[in-house]
Amino acid sequence: MGGIYRAVIGRRAVVFGRTADLGAQGVITTTALDVSTGELLWERKGEAPLLGAPLLLAAGPSVERVDERTGRTIWRSTPVCGGSGDPDYAASVGGRLYVGCAGGQLAALGISNGRLAASAKPMTLDEYDQIVPLGDGKLWVSGMASGAFMYKQSAIVRGDTLSSVVVFQPDHRILGVRDGDVLVDDTCCGGTKSDSWPGVIQRVSLASGTTISTVNLHPYPYTIPTDSDLPGPGMVLAVGNDLYVGTHSALFVYNLTNLDARPRVLYGDLSGSLPVAIDNRYLLLELGPNGSQQTVLLDSYANARVIWTEAGRWGLRDQRGAVLQIFNYTTGVSSLLLANAMPRAFPVDPTCAIQASSGSFVFVECRNLGLNSHEHIGGMPKCVTVGQSSTCPESIAVYALPVRTQ
Repeated sequence: MGGIYRAVIGRRAVVFGRTADLGAQGVITTTALDVSTGELLWERKGEAPLLGAPLLLAAGPSVERVDERTGRTIWRSTPVCGGSGDPDYAASVGGRLYVGCAGGQLAALGISNGRLAASAKPMTLDEYDQIVPLGDGKLWVSGMASGAFMYKQSAIVRGDTLSSVVVFQPDHRILGVRDGDVLVDDTCCGGTKSDSWPGVIQRVSLASGTTISTVNLHPYPYTIPTDSDLPGPGMVLAVGNDLYVGTHSALFVYNLTNLDARPRVLYGDLSGSLPVAIDNRYLLLELGPNGSQQTVLLDSYANARVIWTEAGRWGLRDQRGAVLQIFNYTTGVSSLLLANAMPRAFPVDPTCAIQASSGSFVFVECRNLGLNSHEHIGGMPKCVTVGQSSTCPESIAVYALPVRTQ
């Protein structure tokens, strides 16, 4: 069955690649549709969009910047990836485009002309998924790598030369920058393995990459037995001077100026599911025992104020930015929830998954071909038959989001 591949929304156009599995060969077609009307704007074969802005297409080992509305090529770069793989992720930072390649190659291009300014391979990756500015001319880059298992690999690199400042151990994640230092957490396999020790927090120099201090978080006043039914790493989110730490049973908040002090307990009645951090700002919690559960959404930018609550167990099905797809495990209802506006949930087909979102629209792909015709963007998807093999692309739809409120 065909599927959506790297969807982006920009200039009131939704651009996405669609794969069609026909025997042993996969064909990628990139399509641009008007986000409001579903009108076909342009289409290309063999080039897939990259996640990032402005719109880039992977053209073999090179990238093409194109106009979202017309598909016109603005420029095409020289090859930016070595023999390891094609481009798979891009980010715009200042006047440069940073492009990550499958395999780990990283390139810096001029945003106006696509001219190659720097290239390096800070680490070996299957694919990039994040390129974020940290300040002081440094970038945080990360992606997924494979060995005996898939793991997250991160590094700090210089924005001008792309040379490494520090490459972190697997499954380390940057929480933010404080007073010129980087806060890094290890809540997984290389550090902690239980709720009684939900995180190892390091303070790392942004200038040199050296570790300044390390704190092992232990929010409970007692040690949880090793045979406890609360296994797994914790959830950690840094906002301002607060460090939120979630376990399977409670949500705590530490003061970043004194991580050795006992944290405050915000909620001590979690239902056994870890809190989920969304868009580095919101926290989704499930409270209470089975049969009387309640799901709440907190805004950590507003002192963990409750901004949405609903009875029952609502789990996070999918997420793009501050747009959530939540699923009620009791009733089977699936809804979209926009966290950064006056939160309200509006139902979508349970087979749908979010592919892209903007401040005004969310683009979903659904396995249900029986959606009402007015919910489709463009025409009803058509099946493709080659010999005795037939593939049917999923339904796609765009939903208008409510206007953001303060």
